[in-house]
Amino acid sequence: MWLNAESEWTCHLTVIPVQGWTRDLWFDQTELEWVAPSPNLPTLTSALVFTCTGVLEATNVSEGRGTTRPFELLGAPWLDGFALADALDGEGLPGVALRPAYFEPTFSKWQGEVCCGIQVHVLDREAFDPVRTCLHLLAALKRLHADELEIRPSALDARFGASWVREGLEAGAPVDELVDRCHEQSNRFTETRAPFLLY
Repeated sequence: MWLNAESEWTCHLTVIPVQGWTRDLWFDQTELEWVAPSPNLPTLTSALVFTCTGVLEATNVSEGRGTTRPFELLGAPWLDGFALADALDGEGLPGVALRPAYFEPTFSKWQGEVCCGIQVHVLDREAFDPVRTCLHLLAALKRLHADELEIRPSALDARFGASWVREGLEAGAPVDELVDRCHEQSNRFTETRAPFLLY
């Protein structure tokens, strides 16, 4: 509905509202059964952290596919999860704890190889800021593993919807400035979508 109004799209839509859900509810508060929207999003937690760690699909860091904790685990054989956890702990990221972890993917990146990395634990999902956590994660990976980290620019840009995030990270821009710019854009979208909300 928003795209029809804001673009040249002319889709003829019928949108059926969901029953048993209101905007203030997390899915597990609805008492409805979780149906995985993807084989790699088996739980509400994996879907929540996907908004932070899904960006790693554009890198050579495993995002946990091939484990029982996709998008909660991330790493690579060359990654120092202990240094990464320490670096991110020093950023005071709200609502999240990041602990060193080892895992071995059964498929996807680094299949059959032991990876060192971190596990993302969301402690307070209301306070968790996936954008802030994601950008600090990317900056720390770049700082700690500049020689090993590989980023596919077009893939990363597609995930952020623009090249300025990648360009800012490459230039060493302060992460909080990039976060603030992301939040400004998100706030503008929140305003433009308001008339189209169904709930």
